[in-house]
Amino acid sequence: RGFAYSPEHTPWPKSHSGTIELGMSIADIAAMARSGSSAQLQGRAFLIMGTLAKPAVDEEAPVLTAVAALQQGIWESSSSIKLAMVQLRFQGDQFAEFLTSARGLRVVVIIDMPTLVEIPGIGQVVSFRVLSIQAVE
Repeated sequence: RGFAYSPEHTPWPKSHSGTIELGMSIADIAAMARSGSSAQLQGRAFLIMGTLAKPAVDEEAPVLTAVAALQQGIWESSSSIKLAMVQLRFQGDQFAEFLTSARGLRVVVIIDMPTLVEIPGIGQVVSFRVLSIQAVE
């Protein structure tokens, strides 16, 4: 497996000042949200992989704006899988291709600016701004 590449859409932001954390998974971040220790995420950027759910696009926003869940399955037993998730916040036309047909797509994302949000029926979830996203083949 490798990263799909096109010159217009690289998986790296054009600029980022600071360190990108590589050692955290969606499951790690979701556990922090459940335990109330998500403050440790502040001021950091992350590179994570997961499966992108169908985005919800804000049709009334003046700039292309959407949110979507990024999910990771975790085996609890030999016959049971639990889903962990974070929420991704997209803003800008550069994300248009991912917001039209992204359901079930495996992606790698660079994210920052975490905030804790309450999602009805799910609970507290960490929501991140998307800096860059790329499909994984």
